[in-house]
Amino acid sequence: EIYTLSLHDALPILAYIDAMLELSMNEASGMAQKDDTVQVNRLMRDLLQENEPNVATGTIQKLNSQLDDSFSIRTNQNMLKRMVNALLDNAAKYTSKGQIVLKVSADTTMLTLVVEDTGSGIPASEAEHIFERFFKIDSFKSGLGLGLPLCRMIATRLGGTISLDSSYKEGARFVVTLPIEEVK
Repeated sequence: EIYTLSLHDALPILAYIDAMLELSMNEASGMAQKDDTVQVNRLMRDLLQENEPNVATGTIQKLNSQLDDSFSIRTNQNMLKRMVNALLDNAAKYTSKGQIVLKVSADTTMLTLVVEDTGSGIPASEAEHIFERFFKIDSFKSGLGLGLPLCRMIATRLGGTISLDSSYKEGARFVVTLPIEEVK
């Protein structure tokens, strides 16, 4: 008997391959090209809206920005989107009720993005492991355990950092800092 793989059956495999390729390409590359001028608040609102279908009933998402709507940075828009999407997707996956808040602020040199949720949280003992490939706190949740390692690589390639704020006990809080490049 010959078994054929339908497109529906192949999608998880293709997603796995795609994630591995993206991780490998990011790992092999140096600093990212930062040729895009990005209006930060607009992009963050768009990403929250795109993530809305993933959010559980009873969970709200909101943007808490200290930036003017005209505030723009020079960065790699696709990489920034990929990183924030992965963080929002994780927050949605682990938050069954409560809220997901995307906080945005900046000083003269750094943009800070915070994704904070009221989900199941991450034990402090796992704080660094979550950035390792294939590590999953809950093996019953969907995903490959590649999202957070990819986020760390993207943050690094954009000249920034990402960390888990283990002092936050209401769920999980990820903090991303990115250097502000002057918009020309």
